[in-house]
Amino acid sequence: MPKNLDHIKAAKVLLGWSTYPLHSLIDSSSQVKGLGHGFTGHNIDIIKAAETFLGEKGRLEATLHILQDIGLVEESDWKPIWESQRRKR
Repeated sequence: MPKNLDHIKAAKVLLGWSTYPLHSLIDSSSQVKGLGHGFTGHNIDIIKAAETFLGEKGRLEATLHILQDIGLVEESDWKPIWESQRRKR
């Protein structure tokens, strides 16, 4: 399961932006005792809420977050780009 910082980096690389509070909100469900990670925060409801409050960008970023957590988007998909961009700075 990626850490928030990895979600933020991946969003910046793959989408061109990142909304830190969104990732904290999505992962906050994993901190509720008795609920498994993703039980309440990793579903279509959070994607719809992100779209309501943040528009299309919110929907895309929430979807990316969930795709990372279920393993469809892996670190190897974005990290080489992140490191390449850092070297150029």
